[in-house]
This record gives sequence, C-alpha cells and structure tokens, in this order.
Amino acid sequence: MKYTKATIYLDENIHKALKIRAAMLSTSISSLANNAIKESIEEDAMDLKTIRDRKNEKETPLNIFSKELKQERKCKGKNINWNNDPLTKAIGKIHLGVSNASVKHDQYLYGP
Repeated sequence: MKYTKATIYLDENIHKALKIRAAMLSTSISSLANNAIKESIEEDAMDLKTIRDRKNEKETPLNIFSKELKQERKCKGKNINWNNDPLTKAIGKIHLGVSNASVKHDQYLYGP
C-alpha cells in the first residue's frame, strides 16, 4: 500500500489518548488513524448503499408493521403484551429535529 504524508492538527487530549493506545497495541498513531478513517468511510459507504437499495421499498405504516410483528411473535409461540413495552411507549415521543437520524445516528450520539 502506498502512503501519502499529511499534516493534521489534533486536540491535545485526543493526541495523548492516541499515543497511549498506539503504545498499548504496539502500533503507530498513523496506523490507528488510517484504520479509523477507513472504517468510517466504509460505514458511510454501507449506509449509502442501504439507502440506495431501500429507496424503492414500499413504506409500511407503523400500525400495520406493529400488527405484523405481533402476529409473527404469536406464530413463534410468544405472546408479548406490547402495551407494556417501554420501547412501544416511546414511539413518536422523541423529536430530534433532524431528518437523517437513522443514517447519522452514530454521529449524533457520539459526536463527529
């Protein structure tokens, strides 16, 4: 693999953490940075592919999806009381103010 030299400016604390991590793993800061950036780019590419692949999918209203899911659970021998499920109660109560939360959730939860 061919490498290109680049100068980046890191937050002091991030640099310290990278130095410690690199020493613990017997690797270089450059290797850690390359791997992290590569993983981020691959994750973005997978997200974009998923969006493209699902672009023409028919949307299912939540109430129909919920009924289908309940029926599927009953078929597997499990009868779940969805009215007491905390996640079911949370549906529609969280408003993030962004339209792409399903795609960029990691960024919104953990930062850039």
